[in-house]
Amino acid sequence: MTTLGMDEKFCFPTSTMTPPQTTDPAARLITILEAAVQTRAHTSYLQFWANAFGLDAKDVPAIYHNLALLQQLVDDVETGIKKAPHITRPEQYLEPLTQLRGIIAQPNLQAPWQRQRELVSMLINSLRFASERLQEYSPEPDLPPSELEAIHKQVADLIQRLHSSEKIPKALKLILFDLLNSVQRSIDEYRFRGIRGVREQLFLIASQIQQHSPEFEKAKDAPEVSDFFALLKKIDTLTAAALHVKELICVVAPLLPAISTVVQHLLQ
Repeated sequence: MTTLGMDEKFCFPTSTMTPPQTTDPAARLITILEAAVQTRAHTSYLQFWANAFGLDAKDVPAIYHNLALLQQLVDDVETGIKKAPHITRPEQYLEPLTQLRGIIAQPNLQAPWQRQRELVSMLINSLRFASERLQEYSPEPDLPPSELEAIHKQVADLIQRLHSSEKIPKALKLILFDLLNSVQRSIDEYRFRGIRGVREQLFLIASQIQQHSPEFEKAKDAPEVSDFFALLKKIDTLTAAALHVKELICVVAPLLPAISTVVQHLLQ
């Protein structure tokens, strides 16, 4: 069996980038709320949340989707606070989260938001203290926006190429579209889930590749397939280097013929 999965130098990448800035769930929540409070007075919750998420206020389904992600982010902050061993009075950090959940659950998005301006400002200040505590306990690397934008563009370009490809079997095309959309979604949701969300998506993609490995094996020489794996390798390397963990692709390569072929090419 090939030893490419055992190449420690390859599997533990050394990054030449400047050490990344760090973030945490509370810091991500602050960024979103700070964008929201820029909303003009006498406008609706709908516009308030649209500004928070960088969306058009007319895109109501997307706003509701992002509100669900925001609720998950609040849950992540709560989990982090409860897990942090040095926080002796977690209730002082949890009470503002209860108030924020009430704002998120506002049923009438057409109602004016300005009555909550003072409360939201107070919540942002409370979250700053929570962020300091979470940074002490479990800081997360914050990927550079330029890297996220580059991945997003690479995914969009590959999707476009797949649309016009006549060599990729239809079944594999559908699989690739689904996987690429999941990559794009993890980048779009980075503001909520951070680097660990991107990393978790890689694990899910690996399981899907394993499930459909015969289809990938048949088309392993197609440029679009090779570029798809190169994209995964790029994301894997970027996130593994930031988190100081072993690359996922090295773990699954010995198990999947299609991945093994691509990794061997990358090692040459």
